[in-house]
Parts: sequence; structure tokens; C-alpha cells
Amino acid sequence: MNPNLLILLAAGKSSRMGEPKGILRHQDRYWIESQLADFARGGGERAVVVLGHDHQRYFAALPWLEDAVRERTALPSVPRLCLRVAINPEPELGPFSSLQQGICTLRGLLSNIPGPHGAFVLPVDVPAPTPAVWDALARA
Repeated sequence: MNPNLLILLAAGKSSRMGEPKGILRHQDRYWIESQLADFARGGGERAVVVLGHDHQRYFAALPWLEDAVRERTALPSVPRLCLRVAINPEPELGPFSSLQQGICTLRGLLSNIPGPHGAFVLPVDVPAPTPAVWDALARA
């Protein structure tokens, strides 16, 4: 199993927050960038970000996210992380529908890599673990 895969769920409304959680600023960058960089520091190689509500606001803040809908791209600050973006067309159905979108997109990233495959799942509003924790989870 490949423990270096992540599905990052960022499709919710963030109605109580008032703006998308992933594009809140954190230590001079957007929160979603911090989440992905922390995953890469922990050995992550491939990630799928699932957007839904407010995906246009994410694209306005981070144009490379829109590029990643169409093709594999690298996170500008972490070029070794292969990234794709999936758009959940019905995010009101909840996080499970976003997870399904992420799995479908992840399959495309892995199409020519022999399996079996597993992936970490992280909601955007949960802080990413430290590299040591990512490593321990992967070994477990």
C-alpha cells in the first residue's frame, strides 16, 4: 500500500466562518497551502484537493488550484507534491460525496502505478499532523 497519498476535503460552506477555511491566512500563506506543505514534509507525494462550495473563491486566491482541475500540477512552494483538484458538484450531500469525488480523481493519478493503494483523508479544518505522526500512521 502507498501511504503517501492524501485526499484533502475542502468542499464545505464554511458558513459559520464566513469565508472558506482553506483560504484563511496562516503564517504568511493560505491554510490549504500549509496543509499540503505539512503533508509533503511528512513524505507525501500525491494529493487530491476536493473543492465544492466557493471553489471560485479558492481559484481567485490560488490560481494554480484551477490549473490542477485540468492536469496534474505541483504546489508552487512544494514542487515534489503532485496535485490534482476535484470539484464536488453536489457538496450539499456532505463530506462522503466529496470523499467519493476525491477517490475517483485519485484513481486517475494512480492509473499507471500498480496497487493496492490506500490514502489519508484530511478535512481542511483539521490541522495536519507533524511529519513524525504521518510516518507513524503510514507504518501502522
